[in-house]
Amino acid sequence: MTPVRDSIWEEILRNRGKALGAAAGLIIGLMIMDFGVFWTAFIVLCTYAGYRVGKGMDDHKENIVEILDRWLPPGNR
Repeated sequence: MTPVRDSIWEEILRNRGKALGAAAGLIIGLMIMDFGVFWTAFIVLCTYAGYRVGKGMDDHKENIVEILDRWLPPGNR
């Protein structure tokens, strides 16, 4: 690679949070233009819920049933 390209990638890697935030903003903006505000909000909400379930499984070594039992109201068993 050329020195200019190397410095651009180094800058992006040094500022990962900014780069990820900009990429997320671009993706959400494109989704709003394509799907509309409410569908985009639904997709973002579902993505966040999936992230939280996965994080709970990773952090607490719980299975999906234990996490959903904690979040959802009790039902007939």
